[in-house]
Amino acid sequence: MDADGSGTVDFKEFAMVILHQKNSKKGKVSYAELAEKMFRIFDQDGSGVVQQDEIVQQISKLGKNWDSAGILYFLQQIDKDGSGEIEKHEFVDYITKIEAEMSLT
Repeated sequence: MDADGSGTVDFKEFAMVILHQKNSKKGKVSYAELAEKMFRIFDQDGSGVVQQDEIVQQISKLGKNWDSAGILYFLQQIDKDGSGEIEKHEFVDYITKIEAEMSLT
């Protein structure tokens, strides 16, 4: 997963692996649909927004222990309105941006 060799896996690297696996198993994948499914994994309380503690909890279940700085960086990349929370539309927009970047490579 560590595409850039940094010794850590950032969210973009994680998402690209997930997207690639889904694509290779089922043919064409809807990135927006996959983003919504991924969002539901993080949004455990069903509030429609993802807070830092929900992200920490879900990432730790995946076996990845990110530090607080890594999580804050992740939130800043996706949280376009600066609310401190990630709304579903922000998450879907981020994943579709990754899709666009992948199609350029």
